[in-house]
This record gives sequence, structure tokens and C-alpha cells, in this order.
Amino acid sequence: MPIGWAVAIVVLWLAVVALAVVLLGALRQVTSHLASLAEQPPTPVRAQGPAVGSRLPDLTGYDGHAQLGGRPSVLLFLSPACGPCRTLAEEISGSDPSDLARFLTVVTDSGGVDALGLPAWLRVLTVPEDAQAQKFAIPGRPFAIAADEDGFIRGSQLLNKVGHVTDFAAAKLSPELASVTNP
Repeated sequence: MPIGWAVAIVVLWLAVVALAVVLLGALRQVTSHLASLAEQPPTPVRAQGPAVGSRLPDLTGYDGHAQLGGRPSVLLFLSPACGPCRTLAEEISGSDPSDLARFLTVVTDSGGVDALGLPAWLRVLTVPEDAQAQKFAIPGRPFAIAADEDGFIRGSQLLNKVGHVTDFAAAKLSPELASVTNP
């Protein structure tokens, strides 16, 4: 075997050994980091909305012309600080009121009514954002909660299109809402 080949093989073996040492050092650091994470208390799981089958929180005392009035409703939580919420509000404004007005109630803070440009035909309930998060356990916006005529929660979900809202209402509330056409 020529001397050049022998030198190349020795150099390659030295490179493999060096890589193995580096890899073992990295694994040692990762395992010590994982061990320290295991000693920390677990991070609380983020709320996923109110439990299905529970009652809606009390809505009395909030400003707005919307109350559920003993009929199935979808509460849609929107915030003017949320880009998808603003887009959804624009889409709602351009929708046929006869479809959405049957079941939709938008929940926003007092500044959200004007900032989102919500149409006059839409039922709106103004609730401070901190109360929304606490009372309704919503993880983010735009978020929808479906409630039946007795005020029991039938489902909750993050939604960002009017078509998603109507499909959600049809699936969670009543068969007659299935006739709502998506824009």
C-alpha cells in the first residue's frame, strides 16, 4: 500500500474520532439540560375554551344590545388588535344579514364596535377583554362558542372565515342552520 493511502486512512480515522468526541460532548449537554427541565414544574396547559355541556357564564351587566334571548347562538369573540379578527369583521359586514343575524352575536370590548366597523344589523355584546378571557376561558381570537337555547355550550373553536362560522353553527346548534349558505 502506498504511503499516501496510509496517511489518508489515518487522517480519516482521526477525523471520525474527533467527530465522535464532539458528538458525545453535545449529547452530554443536551441530557443535562433535559434533566434540569424535568425538575421544573410543568407549564400550565392553555385554556381551550369552556367545557362542552357547561353553562355559559352570566351575561347580565354587560353593555350591548345583544342577549341570547333563549335561542341557539354563536358567540364570536373579536378584537380590533387581531388581524384575522379585522378581516373576519370585514367579511361579516359584506355578508347577507339574513343568514348571520339568525344566530351570530359578536363579543368585543367597547372600543371594538367602532374599530372593527361592525354592521348595525349585527348583535353585539361588549365585554371587557380581561372578563372575556376569565369568564369564557378563550385561548385567542377569533374564537367562537356555540350555545343552545338553554345556555349550554355545544362547542368552541378558533374560526377565521364566515363560511367556517356558518358551518360551525350548523354542526353545533340545530339542523335548520344547516341551510345557511356560505358566502
